This record gives sequence, C-alpha cells and structure tokens, in this order.
Amino acid sequence: MKKTYYEFPKTTTSFNIMYDVDIIKGHSINDIDTDFEFTYEPSNNIKRLLSGIDEYDFFKDLYSFVKNYNTKFKNIKMKKEYRSMDGMTDESSAPIMVFVEMKRGKCKVSYSPLLQEDGYDDNVMDSFIVDIDDMLKFLNKWSKKTDFQNDSIIKFGFSWCLNQIEEIEHTQSSWEVDCESLVKKLMKTNKILKGERCRGEVSYNSDKKDITYKVDYRYCKDLGEDWGSDVWIDKIVKIKL
Repeated sequence: MKKTYYEFPKTTTSFNIMYDVDIIKGHSINDIDTDFEFTYEPSNNIKRLLSGIDEYDFFKDLYSFVKNYNTKFKNIKMKKEYRSMDGMTDESSAPIMVFVEMKRGKCKVSYSPLLQEDGYDDNVMDSFIVDIDDMLKFLNKWSKKTDFQNDSIIKFGFSWCLNQIEEIEHTQSSWEVDCESLVKKLMKTNKILKGERCRGEVSYNSDKKDITYKVDYRYCKDLGEDWGSDVWIDKIVKIKL
C-alpha cells in the first residue's frame, strides 16, 4: 500500500535548535534560535517541512516532546547560585539553554543554566539521548499535517544568464532535488533557447522511471534600449535525459 505522507529517513534528517527556557515558570520558552553560533543548516526535508507549517508551533511542540521524554529533565531544579533575580520585580527566574540536535541518525538534548547573555557553562552541562525512532515518529506526525505528502510532481523555477544559473526558486516539492545540477544538464541538451537570458519552470513526475522534464520558459531574443523594451519569446519544451 502506498504511503499517504512523507516519512523522514534516519541518516539524512538533521537540525539543531537552541531554546532559552525558564524552568521556574514551567519550562516557559523565552526564545528559540535556529541561527546560533556553530550551528549547521537543517536538512532539505526539514526545510521543506517548515515551509508548509507554522514554524513556531512546530518548535514549541518539539520542546514539549523532549521535555516530557526525560523525567529528570522535566523535573529539573536549579541551584540558587545559578538563578537570576529581576531587580525591578524581585522575581526569581531559572533560565536554561536547551540544545536539541539530530544528526547522522542520532538525537541528543543538552542543557545548562544560562549564566550570561549568549553563553553557557560546560561544567554544569547535562544531556540525554532521544531514541531516533521516537524522534522520527514525532517528525512524521508533523509530516501528516502538511500538503507535500506523497507529492510525486516536482516543480521549481530557474533563471539563466551568461551561461550560468542566476537563481533557483524552490517549491515545497523541490527541496530534496539538486536543482542546479538538473538545470545544467537540461541546458547541455541545447534544446532550451538561452538568448540573452532565460527564465522559467521545470516540472516532472518523479514516480516515473523514464522521466520527461517539461520546461515552460521564456528567453530574451533581443535587448531593447531600456529595461521594458526587451523582446521575450515564450517556449515549452519536453526533454528526456
């Protein structure tokens, strides 16, 4: 039976997220950072997932999942020397930094008191492992909520100028495709008229063994005296590689 949603693979799914959390206030999230120092790009399938959902809802749900996964972490207490005090309200807080990392088929959660802005103390760091199958179940739960499940029609936009790619415009279906390499191969067939420049859309059915690539594009035949007077010709071509 054909699956009705995208299933995340173990070894090629990766992400790295940092949370700033106050544990006195029931693990309330103060900040979520996906661009902190020494991080790495999430895998294309994660990018594709995030493009079709509310990112903040996903990150909140992910934190709730890892919080409830480990009893020690869920019930963590902070020593007084690591707590912060608000000088205006005299309210005590217990901020911790939590790193959730999935890479090369492993998932790890690390955490420590937030001792200063943009810093943490390695000496009080602790961590636990999330079973990879449990994390994949979590991700697949979100996969079922998106509209890219079982999407075999791949589409993406491109622009080409001076014998090189200017831009690739991804859609939800194309994040896992090496679009630049594909466009270069299509251009080498010489079945696409390049002119001064060209731009368009590539689409194909990835389920078929003998793939035909449809390229719906336009090329600049002649440059005008100003930007609006260029002569463009619309074309559609089908190519097999």
